[in-house]
Amino acid sequence: MDERKSPSFPLPLPHTLPLPLLLLATPFLLFLFLFLAHPCSCQENKNITFGVILPCNNTYFWSLPRTRFAVEFALEHIEKNQLLPAWTVQADYRDSKCSETDGPLEAIDMYTQKTANVFLGPACDYAVAPIARFTKRWEIPVITAGALVKAFENKREYRLLTRLMGSYTKAAEFVIEICRHFHWKSIGMLYHDNEGENVARSDCYFILESLFFALSKYTEGKEPWYTNFDQQRVMPGEYRKILRQAQLKTRNKNYGEAVEQVSSFKFLGTLISEDLKWDGNTTSIIKKCQQRLHFLRQLRKFRMSQQIMAQFYRAVVESTLCFSITVWYGSTTEKEKQLLESIRGM
Repeated sequence: MDERKSPSFPLPLPHTLPLPLLLLATPFLLFLFLFLAHPCSCQENKNITFGVILPCNNTYFWSLPRTRFAVEFALEHIEKNQLLPAWTVQADYRDSKCSETDGPLEAIDMYTQKTANVFLGPACDYAVAPIARFTKRWEIPVITAGALVKAFENKREYRLLTRLMGSYTKAAEFVIEICRHFHWKSIGMLYHDNEGENVARSDCYFILESLFFALSKYTEGKEPWYTNFDQQRVMPGEYRKILRQAQLKTRNKNYGEAVEQVSSFKFLGTLISEDLKWDGNTTSIIKKCQQRLHFLRQLRKFRMSQQIMAQFYRAVVESTLCFSITVWYGSTTEKEKQLLESIRGM
């Protein structure tokens, strides 16, 4: 097999595989037996070839360096246990480059050379879509861990496509169940999408596409509010505008009316001001601690043991002093830190 068809990888084949790779190998074996149950041209020469079309680039989750181990493990298992005596089972590895051009070309090459009886991959949506359409005419099954977008649910167009992973539609159904449990009706969606001409849609777009249709049914035809941004281009100040818009569209029952603005508010016991200064929060903590120190002095007055007073201090005073301290202490002034230290020294 030439260099192009079988990319070399420096890592040796391990004797034991981690769980994710075993999960990939198991469906491989399962579909192998299902495939053999039907007559095919491979029975003439007793050869079965799996056309594995995945990117060699490890920046993609389902890449050849990551998944080839599972395929080789399955092939080794078949040969070692003589599951298919007198049969030759092999794999032809091709680099899809996660491309809508290179991936289909590799599949066409294997089809014309009759070197693939079943395709494993591609996993990238833009690469697997044309191949899954072609194989309907070629009568070659396609097994993939990708193709999660809603469009691949059309079994008339993608008749021989089998998806091993839960689709985005299943994730959308899970979100709908959460909304139904908490009786949420006003829902908005913010998502990253790639901007520019001839640029592929982002995964965030495809995930929320399924959620959009599911929410439209859940809200009885009322489309959920949504907006997108390009996280590679958005300016820091724009996030505030986007979140403000989301608040008006989804959290304000009387949309269009002015929303009350406050200079500070308490969240989980911590006082947060609009300028992100912590003087108000520090003052509140010191006041609480001083009130609790009064009871510690009373314990000392009644000559309680040092152990009991230490336990009381840690449980009542120190717990108040250190509550969410990792959030606000780094931004306090020197004067505020001295006041806090004075509480500890008492």
